[in-house]
Amino acid sequence: MTANRSLIAVVILLGLTPACTSAAEVCGAELHLSSPQDAALTTFARHVGLADPDAFREVADYIHAHDALPPCYLTKRIAEDDGWWPGGDLWLVAPGDAIGGNRYFDREHRLPAQWRDRYVEADLDYAGGHRGAHRLIFVRDMGDRWLIFVSVDHDRHFAQFAPVSANQ
Repeated sequence: MTANRSLIAVVILLGLTPACTSAAEVCGAELHLSSPQDAALTTFARHVGLADPDAFREVADYIHAHDALPPCYLTKRIAEDDGWWPGGDLWLVAPGDAIGGNRYFDREHRLPAQWRDRYVEADLDYAGGHRGAHRLIFVRDMGDRWLIFVSVDHDRHFAQFAPVSANQ
């Protein structure tokens, strides 16, 4: 009988967990930003193979406007303090959030060296469950520049976003 109650409790909890499917839903209404780079960001996201190009665009616009990730991103330490463990489902302890904000060390030296001590990483296309391989890396304190990189194979290869010039 106890096993049946536990199973029922799990089913009820899963039914109460929000079914978010994109970073736009995950991060909420505060991400509705826009920039002159929107079309280029969306095209770039499609080109590299992201599942949700619009969510990437919104997160990139937020980073560029605030020099930080949206508040829905939790560092690994904060997520662990909330009860998450590496390899676990973050949404069991923080529904709708994603992992991001930790320093990215670039140990394999695949990114430009001049910003190596300022790289920050964040998950992309996270919709609960295992974190997946899609990562966004940005340069802290980038000012007006768009220093954003994406990996869709867990940091083996990176593509750098190239903004369109104002003259185009």
